[in-house]
Amino acid sequence: MTNSMSIDLTRGRKEYDSKIKNLEGIFSKVENILDISIYKEELQSIKNIVNNNPDLSKNMTFNSMQMDYEAFIYSEYNEKLDNLTKKIENKLIPFYNLYILSSKIDIQLSKINIDNIGEIIQNTKLLIDSLNSLNAHNKEDKKYLVDKAYKTIYSVIMHEEIFERSDILAYINYLNIPINKENIGRLLSLDLKKMEEEYLIDEDLRTIKNEGLGYDYLNPDFIRKLSLKTVGEKNSEYQKRKKQAISEITTKVNNFSNQKNESLSQLSHNNNHIKNLKINKSLLIGKVLSLVLIPIITFNAGKSIGKITSNKITEYKTITRTIDLNSDKIIGDIYEIYDENLTTYVATVLECSPWRLNPTGIGYIRNVTAYEYTVPNTTNQDYHLKIEDFKENAIEKYKYIESKDILEYTDSTTNSTILVTETYQNKEDNQKSTKYIIPFSIVGISIGIVIDVLLVLLKIYDLEKIKRLLEDLNYEIQKDKLNNQEIINRLNKMKEDAIELQNEYNNVVKKYGTLGDNFIIPEINTSSETENIKIKKRI
Repeated sequence: MTNSMSIDLTRGRKEYDSKIKNLEGIFSKVENILDISIYKEELQSIKNIVNNNPDLSKNMTFNSMQMDYEAFIYSEYNEKLDNLTKKIENKLIPFYNLYILSSKIDIQLSKINIDNIGEIIQNTKLLIDSLNSLNAHNKEDKKYLVDKAYKTIYSVIMHEEIFERSDILAYINYLNIPINKENIGRLLSLDLKKMEEEYLIDEDLRTIKNEGLGYDYLNPDFIRKLSLKTVGEKNSEYQKRKKQAISEITTKVNNFSNQKNESLSQLSHNNNHIKNLKINKSLLIGKVLSLVLIPIITFNAGKSIGKITSNKITEYKTITRTIDLNSDKIIGDIYEIYDENLTTYVATVLECSPWRLNPTGIGYIRNVTAYEYTVPNTTNQDYHLKIEDFKENAIEKYKYIESKDILEYTDSTTNSTILVTETYQNKEDNQKSTKYIIPFSIVGISIGIVIDVLLVLLKIYDLEKIKRLLEDLNYEIQKDKLNNQEIINRLNKMKEDAIELQNEYNNVVKKYGTLGDNFIIPEINTSSETENIKIKKRI
């Protein structure tokens, strides 16, 4: 019996004490991070109720009865402690874990290097997942911890670019959760604003800042630019790689520039020699061309005389057209020419009967009477024949029968048609004649050709000698061009090298930012009779 009394048989009390210790342990871990006063008050309330419960002071006759009795009494309080524990685990522990994880990442970032960047990225992905698992109410309630976590994530995004990685940015874009993008975008905006206030923002960043809002900034190129400005320049490993990259690209550019200058100097010397040869060639060609100028001069003289002669003649617009007098509509095309002869109004009239079936049973026919119209002496310049006038002055000339296989929709089978073809002049529309320009020009050029023949026959121009000298000059020019071909080929190869060098430079700039206003990729301009090579301009 004595041994039984030394053993704690009150399983209710034991379970109660264990749950109290568990909650107090949780409180001791999180109270420096989170406000847990409301949970402490709830726990103390339960403890006070238990301490003041008179039923717990009763002693049962047997130990087993005492154990069952206390288990029964404590079951209610243990349930309350379980509910409080679950509430804390749901509302506090996720934020505690969030804080611990973000703090761990912050410590790792302070010692970031190529060896631990992978672990930092994995922990940051866990941190993002932890944030996304929180419900909206909890986030708002513990906003300062959420903000701390996003600042950690943002810092990792900035630092991972130093090591030419963008895993976290890609992960956020992959998840495509607006709240993640908005919070990172907000931190980006704050950094931009700070840089602008400190006059550190460059033109590229300013352009993006003006065009983008919020998570519009979440693109690799912009993050890379901002990372270089914010954390890249402070990282020793980054500075070491940047210095080495700049040294290598500078050496390549200097070597390229020296090769370019040497090749261009050789090409310039040869081209100057070719230029002098061409001047001599041009002088000889000019002498030959003077023979051509004589016919040109006499041609222009004849043309001028012809123009002066023609300008004494005035030509008037003469118009010929066909009109349906029944409808006053113009039939077919209007013909217009300018004629120096004055023409009075002339008209030919066709009076056509309605179309009818051909007695042979094939197609249609109609009777046509042709008249020559005599214009009355009293007509003015704007006179045009009207349907009611033509019978008075019309003279019948002949008759014929017109036939066609198929009628058009405008062909009438009920009414006669009167067609008039009239020719008249518009005296107000006139121009100067050009009829003598071509004949006089032909005479002029003929005189010039005769003069050229006489000059050659009289040996005033020795064409054979000029031809021989031109052949010698052409030989020298072609010889120098062949000598230039090797240089041209070399410069063509340098053009390809310059493109590769430009791409390499662009990669360095992409990783480390601009290398300075004085850093250039040399430009090559070569010109010859057959080539004009241009190699990458200044960056």
